[in-house]
Amino acid sequence: MFNNIGKKIKIVAIITFILGSIISIILGLSMIAISCQEYVQDDTAFSTGITLLISGPIVSWLGSLTTYGLGYLIEVSEENNRLLVNTQHKLAKTDTHPTIVYEAEIVPDNNVTPDGKVRCPACSELYSVNDRCCPYCGHSLK
Repeated sequence: MFNNIGKKIKIVAIITFILGSIISIILGLSMIAISCQEYVQDDTAFSTGITLLISGPIVSWLGSLTTYGLGYLIEVSEENNRLLVNTQHKLAKTDTHPTIVYEAEIVPDNNVTPDGKVRCPACSELYSVNDRCCPYCGHSLK
């Protein structure tokens, strides 16, 4: 019942807009028709009918925007949550963790650390000077 709630909210917003527009158009035309009867001498019914005919669909549309926007935000939030959980599972399966650079690992001006590592200019990871390319991003210095 509550699965895919964002899509359901968006559908309710669309249906509300359509029904609100149809009802306001029917009421507006009815008011205009009533004001055109010979025995009715009321100009307010005609102006009310015109107002309903024009403003009814606009007000219905504006009212449904908030509901539709809420449904859209819920859909995007659910998708982002799925992607985040998927990424967390992928990271949990690998042994690689983000590299934390400590002050002792700062590369001196000649780009080579005392333990024979060089910092990749593309991804800033440290790797051995004997490697032909960076094992993290594939960038080649040679």
